[in-house]
Amino acid sequence: MQADLNAVGCITGAVDGVIGPETLAALEAFQRAAGLSVDGDYGPQTKSKLTADASAKKKVCSTPATPQAASGGAPCTLQAIQAAVSDYQVVVYGCQGNWAYARQAGSVPGPGRLLEVAGSAWRNVPCPAPTPTPEYPAGGPPPGSGIPFPIYNSACIAI
Repeated sequence: MQADLNAVGCITGAVDGVIGPETLAALEAFQRAAGLSVDGDYGPQTKSKLTADASAKKKVCSTPATPQAASGGAPCTLQAIQAAVSDYQVVVYGCQGNWAYARQAGSVPGPGRLLEVAGSAWRNVPCPAPTPTPEYPAGGPPPGSGIPFPIYNSACIAI
C-alpha cells in the first residue's frame, strides 16, 4: 500500500510497512483526490483504485499528505510510540490530541494499547471498560475521559 501511495504522489519517504499517521493521512488524501468515500479504510474499492492508478503511474495527489500531529508534548512518531510499549512490536498506530493507540504485527484478535501524553513522551495506560452512550450504544470511551472514539476503538476494542 505504501509503495502504491508513493507512486501516485500521496506519500513520500521510505516504504517501511508501518501504518502510522503519515500512511493513514496519505490513504485519506488518495481517497479524497480519487473521488472515493474518505474513511481511511483500505477496503476493496480503495485497494482496486489505488493499485490501478499506481500501475498506470497516474499522479493523483498534487502534494503529499501531512498527518495530524498530537497536540500534547509527545511526538506522534513510531519511535516515540514504540518507546512507550517496548514489549510490543508496533506496526499500526495513530494519535489524536493527547491520546494514541498502538497495534502489533499480525495483530492477533484482541485489543491494542492505549497511550496518553505524559510530558514530552507517551505512557501506556489501561483501557477503561466500554461505556454505552446514546452516541455509542455498543460502548465507547467513558464520558468525560477525553479519549477520542477512534483512538479508544483502535486501542481498547478487540478486533
